[in-house]
Amino acid sequence: MVLLPGEEDRRIWEWFASTAFPAQAQVRATLGALEQGGTQSVAQLETQVDLKRSRLEGMLKVLDVDGAVRRVKGGWEATGRPWEYDAERYARVDQTREAEQRAMLDYQATTGCRMAFLRAALDDPELEPGWECGRCDRCGGVTLPAVPDAEAVAAARADMDRPGVELVARRQWPSGMDRLGLDVRGRIPAEEQAEPGRAVARLDGLGWSAPLRELFAPGAPDGETPVPLRRAAARVLDEWDELYAPRAAPNDGADDGETDAPAERSTLLDGVVAVRSTTRPRLTHHLATGLAAYLGRPLIGAIGPVAGREEPGRHDVNSATRLAGVAQRLQLELSPAALAGLPGRRVLLVDDWTESGWTLTVAARLLRRAGAEAVHPFVLGVR
Repeated sequence: MVLLPGEEDRRIWEWFASTAFPAQAQVRATLGALEQGGTQSVAQLETQVDLKRSRLEGMLKVLDVDGAVRRVKGGWEATGRPWEYDAERYARVDQTREAEQRAMLDYQATTGCRMAFLRAALDDPELEPGWECGRCDRCGGVTLPAVPDAEAVAAARADMDRPGVELVARRQWPSGMDRLGLDVRGRIPAEEQAEPGRAVARLDGLGWSAPLRELFAPGAPDGETPVPLRRAAARVLDEWDELYAPRAAPNDGADDGETDAPAERSTLLDGVVAVRSTTRPRLTHHLATGLAAYLGRPLIGAIGPVAGREEPGRHDVNSATRLAGVAQRLQLELSPAALAGLPGRRVLLVDDWTESGWTLTVAARLLRRAGAEAVHPFVLGVR
């Protein structure tokens, strides 16, 4: 067994931290919603509490154990029993989690016997000072496997060098959006939906995920699309068959003894629309203009925030809250001529990255309602 720590370790810890028991205000908001509105499903509560569904469900289960709520047919209801927010208890849980993370990092960095470290961490009463196992890598008792040869390394790199992840378009609106001021419900009409889209890669994987994590890291500067990612994006477009008309059948040479070379594919797209970013304006504009040039189609406009709503919305909220923020923030930024020419056209919708999918869904809906025949979303990364 070989210890191989990686970047994903910290991301796992961050995920567990994100599932910690919510702040008192969010818990009180949930209890208040149940007390005033009676029995409600988790989907209904999402429109009143800014928590992601998994965290909201976890909180309700804790409150159920504490006797403050109970699960009933149709969802959850408040019991009316007194309940106090045990801030000290929740703080201890957080501190324990942080201590466990530090212990794992210390285990990774220790210069002494790894087994002795583990025994000490578990308070082994029989551990003697200076004891060593003689078997771990720190004791010199481990022979690591041979370094992979060049052929194996090349094969692994080739296997990881495959950009392209399908984005499944949203098909259903969250419940109760009227409570958040948005008049949508049920299934998204087919004539307002986006087509399945594409991303270069997920941010939590291997291969192309590493340069994407660097690009979107907190504090990373805004700038042009890095050259390797430009090439990866072009490869994704090349392999996206839905964007192109079928190739004409080649001449089989029966008449003149010659065989035609495969014809160049013609894209079905009529133009490119960018999602105008306020956090990475250079990146998204450069990516959209570059893809438009690569496809030989014009950049016909953008979708951006309305005046006074330039700040991006939070992503650490539930689906309903995220959708409401996006829908109230975005608008079409197309010239009168572009709007007039949009009906019946197929467009590529370009953004930098996506997580919930609501920005792409709302942007596609705006374009479809303005007459676009089809909207194909494209992003560099997906969380």
